[in-house]
Amino acid sequence: MRFLGFFPAFIFVSLLILSRGVVADEVTIDDIEITINRFTNPLAQQSANVQVITNEQIRESAAKNVPQLLSSELGLFTTFDFYGNGTKSAAMDLRGFGAVADENTLILVDGRRVKNNDLSSIQWSAIPLDSIERIEVLRGSGGVLYGGGATAGAINIVTRSPEPGDDSAKIISQAGSFGTRSLATSLTLTGDSSGLYVYAQRYNSDNYRENNEERESIFDGEYRMYVGPGEYAIKFGLNREDLRLPGALGIKPSTSLNETEPDRRATQNPGDYSILDGNYVTLLADYNVSQNTDFVAEIGYRERKSTGFLYSNYASSNYSNFIVTDTRVFHLSPRVKHLSKAFGKENELILGADLYDWDLYKTDTITPWGTTLSQLTMLDQRNVGVYVKDTIQISDKFLVTGGYRYENQKIDASDKDITSSSQDQNMSAYDFGGKYDLSDTVTFRASISKAFRTANADEVGFSSEYDTSWNRVFQFLRPQVSHTHEIGLDITDGNIYLKTALFQIDTKDEIRLENLTSGVGNTNYPFTQRRGIELRGGLDLSTWSLAANYAYTQAKFLTGYLEGQSGYISNIDLTDKTIPMVPRHRFSINAGKKFNDSFRLDSTWSYFSEQFMDNDESNSLGRQIPGFSVLDVKASMKCGDYSLALSVNNVLDREYYSYAVRSQTSGNDKFNVYPHAGLAAFLTLEYAFDLNR
Repeated sequence: MRFLGFFPAFIFVSLLILSRGVVADEVTIDDIEITINRFTNPLAQQSANVQVITNEQIRESAAKNVPQLLSSELGLFTTFDFYGNGTKSAAMDLRGFGAVADENTLILVDGRRVKNNDLSSIQWSAIPLDSIERIEVLRGSGGVLYGGGATAGAINIVTRSPEPGDDSAKIISQAGSFGTRSLATSLTLTGDSSGLYVYAQRYNSDNYRENNEERESIFDGEYRMYVGPGEYAIKFGLNREDLRLPGALGIKPSTSLNETEPDRRATQNPGDYSILDGNYVTLLADYNVSQNTDFVAEIGYRERKSTGFLYSNYASSNYSNFIVTDTRVFHLSPRVKHLSKAFGKENELILGADLYDWDLYKTDTITPWGTTLSQLTMLDQRNVGVYVKDTIQISDKFLVTGGYRYENQKIDASDKDITSSSQDQNMSAYDFGGKYDLSDTVTFRASISKAFRTANADEVGFSSEYDTSWNRVFQFLRPQVSHTHEIGLDITDGNIYLKTALFQIDTKDEIRLENLTSGVGNTNYPFTQRRGIELRGGLDLSTWSLAANYAYTQAKFLTGYLEGQSGYISNIDLTDKTIPMVPRHRFSINAGKKFNDSFRLDSTWSYFSEQFMDNDESNSLGRQIPGFSVLDVKASMKCGDYSLALSVNNVLDREYYSYAVRSQTSGNDKFNVYPHAGLAAFLTLEYAFDLNR
């Protein structure tokens, strides 16, 4: 697949040729406002590597949910969990972290963390596309402003808020393949000094696989007040997801076992399921202290209860696991921004603090080999961090920024049968960067940063690790520390743009699950490294648009050693081995054609190269997850207050899977796969109207 390396240059040259002599709409990047730095600022004033998916791009996309959108619009690779639920439980991988991508790419909704303090995935179903205003993607930074888990970067999903003068309502109905049907409605009411926005949705689908039925209910809202120089808001939401889990299908070439044939939609786990119930409330105050000083404070509470049942028949013995997890988190985040002159130059100073208090309760009822065991485990974690970030406009062309964060974490973990264990540790992060305008159209960027992440509740032995007496084993790990170096060149010339980035991430004590050996399994790997190049190019004309994303990522273990055990993989030297679940090449093209004011056609083609399977750190299985490509198309038309759209996913009906896991036992060539859906079509009807008419 070496020829893929020439795609970016080909696309860029093609865009340059096509743009000559064509009347086009100017790229208005300077007008885009973002909040990824925890205050509202123009995108053009950021020295960091930031990309924005606008509301228009979201509406034009054929994606059904946020993971599909990020995969198609940004070329991000989405890794999936062990249950085969597709993008509903996807992990976003910005820069090649594979199976631990979820713990190294920070997901935010309106600037607040939404990932639980365990190995559970983001509840993407609670973030419907229709409620999103824009998505801000920050690559290679974020540790200073947000703390742990932003090693590869951060993705901030900004939801809709009531805007003054926007009194409107909307009803959206959808039906399509696999028995999918959905009904959603939103309402915006505003006055001279306040506004209310509410969104509700009911979604049902049988999904592609057997035993994969899905039922979702969502209710979100925001009430915002404008009082003098301040804005005050309360955000709230309730959601419930009832999902059947189809599980894996096994393949073992040596015995001709292939459970994907004759029916890749089949399940070997007809009784597995999960139920998620969540709610949250956040209070926000944004007060303009003076012309140059802005103060923001957030206080919030979130609760999520997860119930899951997993069954397997291992060695002809019934084995089941019933898990109930209750997570509660309280957070407080005050911060202030001050504009001033420093050495005669424009200066922006941000000071802030974060307090997160997690309480997690997990009950496991396990039936191994005819014996029923019930375990109750509790974890209390408190993180307190303070940070400072300063941006100086040295000249009209030169901007520099620097920041530092100090954070303390305390963990108390206990099992009902053993004495509790605890850990107290301090971490720090920094970033320094700048951008220089080489000309009116070319900008050079460079940055260095340090980020950290700590082991979550599952990774300290909170999930399924036991001693010989079936008591929990708590294994506290060292904090993971990563250093990122990045340079980039941005070119914007009227209707055409090209953004490039070269990066290297060096990580010490990377936290990973050591699946190849038995026992506790959680460990700190000595040294890992990611290197890569990212290119994004686009052309926006008056009647059509074209954008392309390409990423080359090399992820490997620099050093490391796995100790094998009897019946498992033998001792393995990991030096220079490729990290699993990281496609070396990622490529996507988005094309749109506007035929008139009422009708347009959009398409996305995405390609991901082959990758080593999860649990194949030794790279010795002899086969990989095959490379695959997917084409999605959407046709949309508008007539007055009505909009109609037809989305077709996987137009070419490709049979593929993006996640597979290797068997642990020695000499076993078996692996498990999780097939994705084939051709699927969805029809959406929307009725939107202005209440002031």
